[in-house]
Amino acid sequence: MRFLVVLFFVFIFSFVVLAPAGVFAFSGSGSGTSGSPYLVTSCSQLEEVANNLTAYYQQTADIDCTGTTYIPIGSSGSQFTGTYDGNGFKIEHVTIDSILGYVGLFGVVGNGGVVTKVGLVSGSVTVNDDDQEPETGGIVGENHGTISKSYSLVDITNAPRRSYVGGIVGLNYGTVSDAYATGDVTETGIESEVGGVVGDSTSGQVMRVYSTGSVTGGDENGGLVGEGVTLSDSFSTAI
Repeated sequence: MRFLVVLFFVFIFSFVVLAPAGVFAFSGSGSGTSGSPYLVTSCSQLEEVANNLTAYYQQTADIDCTGTTYIPIGSSGSQFTGTYDGNGFKIEHVTIDSILGYVGLFGVVGNGGVVTKVGLVSGSVTVNDDDQEPETGGIVGENHGTISKSYSLVDITNAPRRSYVGGIVGLNYGTVSDAYATGDVTETGIESEVGGVVGDSTSGQVMRVYSTGSVTGGDENGGLVGEGVTLSDSFSTAI
């Protein structure tokens, strides 16, 4: 009997302690592969994306994040390099009131990361901590990957100095295409780059985008991009 008890505890220890690192139990369906992505149907499942930053995700319903203290997905040290396909569905009532350095629906999208067909339709993005020098966008704070066929209707207010602030992406090193923003973008700090779609894209590509909200503040600002990049097939009615 003692032998069986010992064997039982050895089995439990092996399962819990020696299990492969990074094991992720998504609460919905799917396996996280390109052929069988995790299917995201709620705000809590959207937040679960932060637990596996390399998987494939597909949104299959409109999502309401009312009452959620939303934390951006991905950071400088843990970038999102998977694929998130919003599938044309909306994400509503996302309110981000942050003191983080990378602020948006996604904090940082890394090389190879893809965010596509995402629609952020209501809520707000606000950054207040002047100790940070944040990168702030409606969809992504800092992008090294591909953002496409996405839009943001939310207002963005950024207070800290030396910031990159955009309606879609704050700081872009990758590609932003076929995207638009209609919310107002406001920067009250100094030495910042502010754009209706992208704050700074000196090292990235921006094409087929437009913005219609107002753009206010910043040392460098523009209706589409605050600083950098040659634009193609794009327009802005921002004032």
